[in-house]
Amino acid sequence: MKSLASKNAICYVGFGDLYLAQALLSIKSIRKLDKDIKILIITNIEFDYKKIEFWNNKTEVKFVKESMTKNRNYKTNINKYINADKVAYIDSDTIVLSKLDLAWGFLDYFDVCFKFNPFRQKKPGKGNVYILDKKYRVDQLPHFNGGVFFFRKSKRSNDFFEMWNDGFKNHNSQYDQISLNEALFRSNVRILPLTSEWNFFPDLNYYKGGKRNPIIFHYTNRISYVLENELLSIAKLIEINTLSIKEKISKRRKERRLKIGRLEWLKLCILWVINYKYEKRKLNLDN
Repeated sequence: MKSLASKNAICYVGFGDLYLAQALLSIKSIRKLDKDIKILIITNIEFDYKKIEFWNNKTEVKFVKESMTKNRNYKTNINKYINADKVAYIDSDTIVLSKLDLAWGFLDYFDVCFKFNPFRQKKPGKGNVYILDKKYRVDQLPHFNGGVFFFRKSKRSNDFFEMWNDGFKNHNSQYDQISLNEALFRSNVRILPLTSEWNFFPDLNYYKGGKRNPIIFHYTNRISYVLENELLSIAKLIEINTLSIKEKISKRRKERRLKIGRLEWLKLCILWVINYKYEKRKLNLDN
């Protein structure tokens, strides 16, 4: 499918059955807010998009015959695959809860927008890696998250993506954030640090009903029962392996349990059960 030129566009990279289902659910959330914005999804799984009721002629898919390990190579090169003046890249495991008009306006003044993390990156394999001629560890520097970002097509942003992609290959890491931060520091792009609501990671207080109004809800391995049912519904619709998706959801949940401990995990599961209907409304998934 040939990509049509557009003023603004949103893109996803959804490699593998779970990430494809997640990307389609995120697209569904956007289409409830904006039926006209151009959306591109790059995936290595062929599916019949004609079966999807929220798919329209402003939604495009690019099928690529690549392994799962190549997904971040597309992400760090995303400017090459989307034909638009201003672009939002959004990770698959998200729900979009508001229109992105503010961000399009930001790009009149900035080249790229990334969420700024107020805490040091401590995760092994990320925080302890040296960058900038091996003078500094990632955990010694300010840190930006690559799960959601906006950029304007320009020579500066093109140079940034080239640095990011080259750095990703050179670091030979499964994570793209190491090379992301190095490219941001080395390039000439004008960076706008985004606040947390643009790339919001829910904690236990959010599920307790905390008054937070995220623009983009990034659930990562916090796959609630509401989200699981939505993802399985999409998987059945496009006839991809639901058993495989269930197994991968279980694996992601185990990652979360290990991170927060059994007691906090139990509290989270109880909240997912008790607040099932409330969560559906809050995430705009109740119709």
